[in-house]
Amino acid sequence: LVSRCLPCHNGKAGQGGLSIATRAELMRGGASGPALVPSSAASSLLVQRIDGSRGPRMPMGGAPLSSAEIATIRKWIDEGARVDLN
Repeated sequence: LVSRCLPCHNGKAGQGGLSIATRAELMRGGASGPALVPSSAASSLLVQRIDGSRGPRMPMGGAPLSSAEIATIRKWIDEGARVDLN
């Protein structure tokens, strides 16, 4: 997320009103609504946009995330989208 999404979705100027800089910002979301539903990757707009099931696919204008990258993000969300490293 940091290397592929944060350049366009950071802070108040994030595209589509979305910043992914913090978990709270992901949950608040942007113009399309909350990007993150902890414990439910299938319901998370973030996943729907990066896997292309709800378009347009992100990152827009860039190479799609790999299947492995998407699987890692899905797993993180399904496990509660924790940000602590303990």
